[in-house]
Amino acid sequence: MIRILLGILLLFTLISCGENSSNAANASSSETSFGTTPSAGTGGTSTSATGTTTNVGFLDGLTDHMADAFYSMTIYVGGKPFSDVLVDTASSNLILLGDSIVCPDCITDNSFPDYTPSTYSPSSQALYSGQTFDIQYAIGQGKVQLYQDNVALQQNGTAVRYQLGAFASGSQVQNIFGLGYPANMASLDAFTPLPFFDVFAKQTGLNSLFTINLCANNQPGNFITFGAIDSEVQSSAIQYTPIIKDSLSSPAVYDYYNVTATALWIDGQAKPIASFPTQQENYLTVVDSGTSLLILPTNMVDAIASFYQSVAPTNFWDLNTNNPVTITDPNFQSQLKNLQIEFPNGQGGTFKINISPQTYTINLGTAEQPQVISGLQSAPPPSDMPGVVLLGDVFLQNTYAVFDREHQQLGLVANASLCAVTPSITSTSKVRDQRSIPTLRTPLTRQPRRHSRSA
Repeated sequence: MIRILLGILLLFTLISCGENSSNAANASSSETSFGTTPSAGTGGTSTSATGTTTNVGFLDGLTDHMADAFYSMTIYVGGKPFSDVLVDTASSNLILLGDSIVCPDCITDNSFPDYTPSTYSPSSQALYSGQTFDIQYAIGQGKVQLYQDNVALQQNGTAVRYQLGAFASGSQVQNIFGLGYPANMASLDAFTPLPFFDVFAKQTGLNSLFTINLCANNQPGNFITFGAIDSEVQSSAIQYTPIIKDSLSSPAVYDYYNVTATALWIDGQAKPIASFPTQQENYLTVVDSGTSLLILPTNMVDAIASFYQSVAPTNFWDLNTNNPVTITDPNFQSQLKNLQIEFPNGQGGTFKINISPQTYTINLGTAEQPQVISGLQSAPPPSDMPGVVLLGDVFLQNTYAVFDREHQQLGLVANASLCAVTPSITSTSKVRDQRSIPTLRTPLTRQPRRHSRSA
């Protein structure tokens, strides 16, 4: 049975239920621990504070949840650990599964009988008289209530008061930590909050950046760092490409970690096999840690299939999760070459990031008895919605990624050396911009997805 998440691209609709918005607007200000901005009601935009110069960084471990799975981190809400919180760079809300009282249908799914999700039991009543708003993901949807609680990224670490969400009902939902921009926050019409990371960085003085390192094939080294570049990484080796505004929105805003990718190469070839579509062609290219696969336009998947037509059947490459083509040849992956994605560097040049065969094809078996499926899937063409290229975990498993929101740029560097050792959980230090930045690291975990498309 194969289960692969096809994307956690947030497409939200804000619907105020119960009492009207005027009642929500009159909610007690004592319940709010950070500033709010009046919203027009549909994804109102807030601007995050860049924060003060910092000498503190927080590093947390990520858990690798295997081929059909996701990378999670542990957060602490009301002092309770939640160890299965999806790290998602393509949404912005922090939402937990409500317990059996708050959300009776949140824990009734039996897709993974050996997996019991962490659920949130609020210590106080829901805010805004229990009003809910709807949230829609690529897979999964639910109604969300807001609660006030203390949220920390480390056990016994600094906690901030935050209005987090809890699913009051849901279908195919899970605990999720959105690390996107304020423009992607879903909430009540009369309330425009900031994402948790924005609030945490502002209150603790962290730099407005975080880094993610994902590793494939059960390798150690999965982690996320808040506010600093890790001491093991040579800063001069990081190459940056601009994060660009979504010009398909009106007005143009920073919403996703949207970048320009120029060309798709196969290592050793004299010319690229395909070009990436642009915003002018009604496409976004989004770096998304909440998507397992590499989602490309059909013509790009077809170009890869054509290049490898003597190695694999052409219908292997576009993954059909209901009936995937599986290759059992132990020598198959060794016949493949690196894919390469080319990015502009913002200074008139370009650079390439390698994607190894061991990540863009996924072995669900063993080395001796492989069961290899594709890690690629075609994206539907633009229609009423823009087309989306998703650089998901298949991409991120090859690179240490710096999400530098202060300078609106994405830093990338090969991460093979970081995936060779288990991350240290002791304090380390690094000089960045002539400042010593202590960091604390705990492992990320990879767990089975509780909800996903299955065969």
